[in-house]
Amino acid sequence: MSNKSVEKKPTYLLTVGITGSCNLRCPSCAAGNMDEINRPGQYMSVDTYRELLVKATSEAEISAVCLFITTEPLLHPQLNEIVRITSTFGIPCMVSTNLNLLPRDLDDFFAANPASIRVSVSGYFQETYEKNHRGGKIDRVKENIKVMAEAWQRSGKKAHFEVHYHRYIGNLDEEILMKRFAHSLGLEFTTNWAGFHPYEKTLAEFEPNLGLAEFTEEDRKVLKSLPLINSESVKGSPHFKLLEKYNKLPCPIQSSYLFVDWRGENQLCCAMGDTEKFRLGSYFDSTLEELQKIKDEHEICRACKQHNGHVNILLGYQDIAMKQIDQICFNHVLDHYAAEGYDLR
Repeated sequence: MSNKSVEKKPTYLLTVGITGSCNLRCPSCAAGNMDEINRPGQYMSVDTYRELLVKATSEAEISAVCLFITTEPLLHPQLNEIVRITSTFGIPCMVSTNLNLLPRDLDDFFAANPASIRVSVSGYFQETYEKNHRGGKIDRVKENIKVMAEAWQRSGKKAHFEVHYHRYIGNLDEEILMKRFAHSLGLEFTTNWAGFHPYEKTLAEFEPNLGLAEFTEEDRKVLKSLPLINSESVKGSPHFKLLEKYNKLPCPIQSSYLFVDWRGENQLCCAMGDTEKFRLGSYFDSTLEELQKIKDEHEICRACKQHNGHVNILLGYQDIAMKQIDQICFNHVLDHYAAEGYDLR
């Protein structure tokens, strides 16, 4: 019997953008504020997806597969088969959607065994919802949630199913209505403070010589609606100063996440929007070690970490200064309502 120890594979979370576009144009998302990244009608083939998982699992332990990078996975005509393939590898498959459309054959979708479904919303009424989910119809979304919840019930409720509310300045008064709606269907309800994507526009504020996309006038209006920023410049946000003490923390996105787009191209980071500028070559033509070396030495990763970006991007996903972050956000929200004549302090 050999005394040699078997080298343990590294663990990665794999994110795959199985489509090339989104059906909405949300202003705080790259799909809405960088239209050139949308490639309507482009999809990763089922065969390519299967080959991707074969390669990924040969090189690493894949903790989960997330079927989204800025794009809408429900646009894929063979989504159910892709979820089914993931399940045959024994890997949890996570789907995040705006649910302005439904999967083809909902019962088959749940039979394919997704691990989790998240439906993202930003309002209960259309006037509020359409501000941040541009092009979407909230009544259609709520009806689709009901229909999907019925199929979920029929499937035995094996998948985690949640409604996720993005908090903006001016939409918190509708949060309780959406929470009641979700709970009435037996669904989980979660929230986060809305952020801005892509992150290269934020990074351009701190490092203008990197040649990155910059905030437009419309983007700056969106920044004012974000509870954490509430300003037309990210430099004015107090949370950047707060996060400086966490600057030396490692970046799990850099070290333990893989991002592959619909073409099978490696992408540097989920926070970056320009899929041409930040493509790292074919996933199938590089080893995991080669890809990790490129990421470890990438100039954008250096700049991002230097300005606390790696901590900022993961706010809400790890417990870093969340009490202080919540306080900053609530103060900005209260300031907004006070300016409207409703001083709630």
